[in-house]
Amino acid sequence: MSDQKHMPSRDRGDLHTRAKSPAEPRLPPGSDTAVGPVPENDRYEVLGEAGAGGMGQVWKALDRRLERLVAIKRIHPGLAASPELLSRFRREARVVAGLQHPHIVQVYDLDEDATGLYQVMQWIEGQNLQQLLQAEGPLPAPRAASIIACVADALATAHDAGVIHRDVKPANILLNERDVPYLTDFGLVRIELETESLNSAGGTLTNAVLGTVEFMAPEQSADPRRASAASDQWSLGATLHQIVTGRPVRGMRESRIPHALREAILTALEYEPEDRFGSLREFAATLSDLTDTTSTMPASQEKSAVSQPDQDQSSSPSGTGIVEAIRELQSRAEGAKSAAEELVSDRQDFAEAVRLLEEIPKHLRDESRLDELRRKRDRVAELLAFIEPRAREAHLDDLREPVQELLELQPQHLEMQQLLAILPQEPVRPEQPPLLVAPFDAATARRGQEQWAAFLGKPVEWENSVGMKFRLIPPGEFLMGSPEDEPKRILYEQQHRVRITKPFYCGVYPVTQAEYQSVMDRNPSFFKSVSGQDRSQFPVDQVSWDDAQKFLAKLLLQSGESGGKYRLLTEAEWEYSCRAGTPTPFWFAGDLNGKQANCEWSSPYPNGTSKGPYLERTSPVGSYAANAFGLYDMHGNVWEWCSDWYDADWYGQSPVEDPVGPGSGSSRVLRGGSWYSLAPGCRSAFRCNTHPAYRGSDYGFRVLCEL
Repeated sequence: MSDQKHMPSRDRGDLHTRAKSPAEPRLPPGSDTAVGPVPENDRYEVLGEAGAGGMGQVWKALDRRLERLVAIKRIHPGLAASPELLSRFRREARVVAGLQHPHIVQVYDLDEDATGLYQVMQWIEGQNLQQLLQAEGPLPAPRAASIIACVADALATAHDAGVIHRDVKPANILLNERDVPYLTDFGLVRIELETESLNSAGGTLTNAVLGTVEFMAPEQSADPRRASAASDQWSLGATLHQIVTGRPVRGMRESRIPHALREAILTALEYEPEDRFGSLREFAATLSDLTDTTSTMPASQEKSAVSQPDQDQSSSPSGTGIVEAIRELQSRAEGAKSAAEELVSDRQDFAEAVRLLEEIPKHLRDESRLDELRRKRDRVAELLAFIEPRAREAHLDDLREPVQELLELQPQHLEMQQLLAILPQEPVRPEQPPLLVAPFDAATARRGQEQWAAFLGKPVEWENSVGMKFRLIPPGEFLMGSPEDEPKRILYEQQHRVRITKPFYCGVYPVTQAEYQSVMDRNPSFFKSVSGQDRSQFPVDQVSWDDAQKFLAKLLLQSGESGGKYRLLTEAEWEYSCRAGTPTPFWFAGDLNGKQANCEWSSPYPNGTSKGPYLERTSPVGSYAANAFGLYDMHGNVWEWCSDWYDADWYGQSPVEDPVGPGSGSSRVLRGGSWYSLAPGCRSAFRCNTHPAYRGSDYGFRVLCEL
């Protein structure tokens, strides 16, 4: 998307703009049926289907000549007519065949028969990380770090050869039965050193979204041609986060990840590529330091390997070597169990106890006991990661409960005993106020803010170090969307009940040019020079969704951890905050005129056609009245980006409590209308959407601060 300044087209007929990204080619009608395997012949005997994907299918087969199992991957016949996809299939085979690494699935051959192209690859008996996650849930941090360290080293080898994977995700990492990982599916590979451009095949890849959205680096999402080694690193960091927490990066709750591993993940997930690890090998080395072994072999495999009897003993004709080895192994296992229990009873050292038990071969372990100790180890790490930085800065007010929980796990933790002795007694909080249930009037809205502020021990209004003001929004329940009889409603405003269960701070105004300049050291706004006006108090405009994410990341660093976590509002949070208890098309009434909002209004709304005074630009924030929650400019001035991906039918399937939008998409939601919108487009329920990289002179954003 161009970074040039944009003025909206004056002949735009609808009330919002959608930006569409080219998609992967679809299968022609009738071509989505099963692809025939390679016919049985002198070379290969097909044993069964192993899986299917967007481009083709994979079979398990026996290579009769070499007497080994192989995987045969064939492209869909319906896609064989695409020179671009055939070229990609061939390129994948050529590239991977040249990459020799113990954690990359090897390609043995590329051939063609009457049905089409196929690859012959190394067979891995096991499952992929996505399947493992679905079957077992989140993995223990050491195991996950060990697996990803191996994959990082494999990717580093690919990068050394100038190869960028571009689709790193759990589904593309296989695990064999000994927990050894293998990176596969180089179908979207890009050769950094090749001279042909991505759009050489008729331009079909220009600006296409190639990859998987939730594992795609920001720069790759904005422009696939910007994919680099650092983009693969981001994707691998997102993969590590997913397998440790069971949640995608957008739902990241850092306190649930052990501190050292969290720092490694956050570095790999830095927004700017230059702020990430210098290379995948540096990432791999960091992860290896966090595991129980110094090699790149997964801990479970290496510990099993060192515990095996010597080869010459196992092959002894008398068999006594085998028996002795078994007894030795059993003795070591019992010794490790006893030592682990002593560590738990004497010092509550769960981390060291887990390390000892993980050295025992799986079939000799007590898995339920090991899982229990892992949970305690991880919880101790979480509590320490929460307590220690706050205690060092003397932020003591909210530490009593976590310190008491940690002492329940580790009663002999001397430092925590001393800390508990000096912590202030927490005041008795008032009873939790009830949820606000719309419709409610302005007095009820203000009373709800005051009650929740008292309950939380927080102010109703708060200002951060940058000077941004926030108002406390109490939790509540309302009807999201518009009733069928609301004039000028659109189809995708299906009315449904939504419950916001957690209070939060909402920006009193959209982000201003002065605030954006203070954080980002630049001002991209189109309206940065208005005669006779203080531009610093105008809302920042001409910012994309991606720009807003960069601002939020830097704002958090600049304001410090005590400022809370900043993000965009969800679509549901935005509409709840805008309505402030009202069921009408606008928070103030069922009509809109030039004294209530900055827009290209039609009056009387909704049936009239006459127009009022039209500024044809943004206006200083706070120029119009605030709603009952104390928020300004919720209608008009600038469109406000929300965090959600857009899906027209999402309302029909979204949860009642705290909906966050679909998991993926091609465009993001905007709300509130702008200086250029007609009155119907400024309604509380109106939904706009466009590509997250799009910038316009009527696009801005508002900030939420989590409590």
